[in-house]
Amino acid sequence: MPKGKHRVHFKKAGIAIILLCLALLGFAMFTYVNTKAELRRLNEQAETMRQQVQTTTEDNAALEYKIEHSDDPEIMEQVIREEFGYVKPGDKVFYDVNH
Repeated sequence: MPKGKHRVHFKKAGIAIILLCLALLGFAMFTYVNTKAELRRLNEQAETMRQQVQTTTEDNAALEYKIEHSDDPEIMEQVIREEFGYVKPGDKVFYDVNH
């Protein structure tokens, strides 16, 4: 066989390998970027959930305190005022007109 045919065959194979490597590299970069974006989204979601757990834990602690002290007249008055909006005669009531 003449030398020229081998060179053309190797050039075509080399170009095909280079194109395949570039395609694989492109796919790997695409996958990496998507994975990083998903990881960032999941981390933000986890932080939001941690904050919700913290808020719920604090709310539960406040409720437990009210339950434990439900025989205390001052605590009961506070609960009735906060939860039901009761006021004593002579109390000044302020209304939030923005809400």
